[in-house]
Amino acid sequence: MEKVFLGDMSVTKSLACKIAKIHDKWSVIVLDGQLGAGKTTFACFLGIALGVKEIINSPTFTILKRYKYNNMTLNHFDFYRLDKDSQDYDLLDLINEDKNKSIIEWYQNFPLNLPKNTITIKIDIITSDIRKFIVIAETLEDL
Repeated sequence: MEKVFLGDMSVTKSLACKIAKIHDKWSVIVLDGQLGAGKTTFACFLGIALGVKEIINSPTFTILKRYKYNNMTLNHFDFYRLDKDSQDYDLLDLINEDKNKSIIEWYQNFPLNLPKNTITIKIDIITSDIRKFIVIAETLEDL
């Protein structure tokens, strides 16, 4: 199923809040979009909506940052610097841990077998402050 959202930063925040409310229906979110599309901004809003208290910023140089919230962990991955020949880093173990939620930027750079309940969000730049979000998941009735 696919849903489209179009708008400014308030739409980005609203979509993140909606997805946080259905956190029991997904374990991984993958983000697709060019540089500057708003992937990290979306991740930040999602973390805040989930209850993360720390500042969320890009893990481009570290590949992974982990944030605690409500006895859970939000894994924020950025695979921009990886490619299909990169080492495993035991990433799947972190993604598949029961009390983890994961958000992955540049997921195409490092192929993983993602869980069935993954949400894919494609972000297109329309103007300097307008984005188009295409949200793809098996079930999106609650969005």
